[in-house]
Amino acid sequence: MFNLTQAEEDEHFHSQNEVAQHFIHQLTERLYFIDSPNDIIAEMYFELGKILSREHVYSNADTVFVIAETYGYDSNKVASARADLIEIKAHQLEVERLTAIKRKEDIERAKSDVLMLVVFGLIGVLSLIIISIVIFKVVKNNRRKRGELIEVERSR
Repeated sequence: MFNLTQAEEDEHFHSQNEVAQHFIHQLTERLYFIDSPNDIIAEMYFELGKILSREHVYSNADTVFVIAETYGYDSNKVASARADLIEIKAHQLEVERLTAIKRKEDIERAKSDVLMLVVFGLIGVLSLIIISIVIFKVVKNNRRKRGELIEVERSR
């Protein structure tokens, strides 16, 4: 009944959210005057449910599908849409679970990387300290030898 697949280049294009808002407005205005069953209201509720499911508003979409059925929408189509919604929700939960696992692994990897940076930094600092000590001892030893040579020459 409703063709909601319109190209974005069309000057009359509306986002899914805008269409949902228009549906809600129209339904709110008409519900006081229309009793169920009513094919047009049932169709509007069903389309609103599809929009909400595409927008990931799953609990509201499910409720709207049930309302569409109370207004006379085909029970088999509603059951199919609700089953699809359950699959979408299950898939979304799996994606969220896998994302959380990956995030946790990334955090652990980052902690490991930071630890390695600290270890290498400490090794570098210790190396500089050891090199400084060696240089200091070599310089001190050279000064001492020079001092001994000066003493030897003076004594001659």
